[in-house]
Amino acid sequence: TGATNVALGPDGNIYAAAYWARKVIKITPAGTVSDYVGYYNGYPIWAPHGIGFDQNGALLIADLGYNEIMRINPNTSYDFVAWPGGTPYTILRDGNSILVGTSNGLTRYNSAWQAVKLTTTQTWSLGRIGDGRLAVGGTATNPDVLYAYTLGPVLTAANFDAPISKGANW
Repeated sequence: TGATNVALGPDGNIYAAAYWARKVIKITPAGTVSDYVGYYNGYPIWAPHGIGFDQNGALLIADLGYNEIMRINPNTSYDFVAWPGGTPYTILRDGNSILVGTSNGLTRYNSAWQAVKLTTTQTWSLGRIGDGRLAVGGTATNPDVLYAYTLGPVLTAANFDAPISKGANW
């Protein structure tokens, strides 16, 4: 079904964005697979790519079709919370804020969905590595390279733009 991203939910289930199927799948610890939300059951999901959860347990979907971030609340009501100014690829919670990687760079959103642009470099994927650094996969000029960035208490444009190591040297 074209799974493009997975996230561990606060309920202990794994959620997978099924890009081509236009839905998000839920997998329980017991291995039961079911559809969580999708286009077929009334949710305006067009092309889910990145997914993550906010501090309140709401599922966030980076939708490439609409170029927006959709929030599915724990009661399964939904709304669109952000238009990131580019095609959204990936979402990562960072404390009480949300990082969104897009075709036009990386943006940090606070809990009120106010944006701070961190970079203008295309960001395909985001993750956290064991030592706390942010792993950023793929850019427009180097789509197959993984960069690691040192984080302070808060990720800012100043410390984001200083890669510690990259590619095979990391």
